[in-house]
Amino acid sequence: MWLRTTFQSVFDYSNQLFYWEGPRSRQLNFAVRLNKYLPVEVKYQNRISSDDAKPIIDFQKAGKSTSGLILTKDTLATKSSHLEVPAHLALLLI
Repeated sequence: MWLRTTFQSVFDYSNQLFYWEGPRSRQLNFAVRLNKYLPVEVKYQNRISSDDAKPIIDFQKAGKSTSGLILTKDTLATKSSHLEVPAHLALLLI
């Protein structure tokens, strides 16, 4: 019980983690609210295409964010609308 209460006070997922669906039924895997919203797509695959970033771009066009993150299998890249980071590296940060 103490662990649950302590964890909730540090990160209340019910108020910090969201699912979002944009126009044309494009679904953003999740958005994390820290100080600002961070849209996150998970694409654990060898190739990341421009279509994979469309939910992030839709989220940005809705005025929700100016950045984004795609978690990939092994791609590390900086794009104009988002960062592409291998999932294993992103997991080291949490």
